[in-house]
Formats: sequence, C-alpha cells, structure tokens
Amino acid sequence: MTTAGLSAYLIPVLLIAARAGGLMTFAPFFSHSAVSWRLKAALAVALTAVLAPLHFAPMPGVGMGMAAMMLGREAMFGLLTGLIFQLVFDGMELAGEIIGFQMGFSLANLIDPNSPVNTPVVSVLHDLITLLIFIQLGVFRWILRALAASFRLVPLGQFGATWVMAHGVMRLANVMWVVGVQIAAPVLLATMLTDWAMNFLAKASPQFPALFVGMSVKSLLGFALLAVTVAYWPRYLSGYFGHALVATSELMTHAR
Repeated sequence: MTTAGLSAYLIPVLLIAARAGGLMTFAPFFSHSAVSWRLKAALAVALTAVLAPLHFAPMPGVGMGMAAMMLGREAMFGLLTGLIFQLVFDGMELAGEIIGFQMGFSLANLIDPNSPVNTPVVSVLHDLITLLIFIQLGVFRWILRALAASFRLVPLGQFGATWVMAHGVMRLANVMWVVGVQIAAPVLLATMLTDWAMNFLAKASPQFPALFVGMSVKSLLGFALLAVTVAYWPRYLSGYFGHALVATSELMTHAR
C-alpha cells in the first residue's frame, strides 16, 4: 500500500481521536485534575477504537496541510462540546465565591482540585458537590452519547466554526451567571437582611458589637441555608445539564 493510500485510512482515525481528545480536555469529570493524563489518553484511545468502526470512511486525496487543519477543527469541536457542560460548573463556583464573600470566608482559600489555583473554600465545596451530583445523575453518559451522535450530525472533516455557532456559544455563556446568581440568591438575601438588622441594632445601641456578632450570625445562617438548599441542587442542576445537552445538539446543526 502506498503512502497516499495509507494516509487515506489513517486520517479518519486521527480525526475521530482529535474530537474525542478535545472532549476529554474540557468536559467535566473527564478533565478533572484527579484523573491522570495517562488515564485520559487511554480513555481517548478506547473511545476512538469504539467509534472508528462505526464512523470510519477513507479520505483519499487529502494533503498534509488540509489534514492538519481538519485535525485542529475536530479538536476545537470537542473542546466546545465540553465547554458547554463546564459552564454549569463555573456557575456553581461563582455562586460559591459570592456566598463565601457574604459569609466572611473570602480570605479562607484552598487549592482547587480542578485547577492549581487558590480558590475560596466555599467555591471548592460547591465544585465537589456539583461533581458528585454530576456523577449521580449520570451526565457523563449523556456526554459520551452526544459524542457518538455528533458524527452523524457533523461528519468527519466538515466542522466549521461559523458565526452563528460562535454567537450561540457566547450566548450560552450567560448560563454561568444565571446559575451563580440563582444558587447564591437565598444566602445572599439572608446575609443582606442580617447586615441591615445589625446596622439597626448598632444605631439603637452604639455599644453593641455589631461587627463581630454579625459575622458569626451570617456564617451560621449561611451554612444553615446551604444545608437546606443543597437538597434541591440535583433537580435544579439536572435541568441545566439537560439544557446544555440540548444546546449542544442545536449548535451541531450550525457547525457545518
């Protein structure tokens, strides 16, 4: 078999691997730092081995320059698919930062297990709880099904980042802010009311230690509300993960 004939069979396999590898880079759970790069690479190879027989089609006459461009596009396609689901996690971390600031934990930082940076302790707690809910709901299976279905909606080598798709991804970025504000709203409202109550007490009794009492009350009230509202997170997050899945399918229709 000639070199041109071999490349015609090798390029489709590499394109499938690029799409799967791009998804492993950004998708929640798969991209977690606790998962070693060796395991991620092994998973990408396993996905390629499973998907290649189903979606393999020789590509004769494709040059090296065109093949490199197609590989980059396929990797970008996987990255964008994982990014849409990651926005929900970013929204939960944003809610943790808002809540931590209101509760007085803005200076208490930990190393985020998902990134090598210092993150407020409440944000790390939100991220870990969201990851547990993500696994409980089986959203990682949704992502793998979306990857398998993407080859029917967007065949190999036909992905193109159109303006409609780019605008759709930017529009979906508001999910991060919506999730963050909605999750933080109960604690935010309660701590604001506590601040107002402490200010009234301080005006009525100047000797009352409103600052120290207020910090303790806000912390206790914030943790109490967090313990109550966390029971509703699975139902709430399942809706947003489902919305991310639908948005991924809609964006795939504009990807060619």
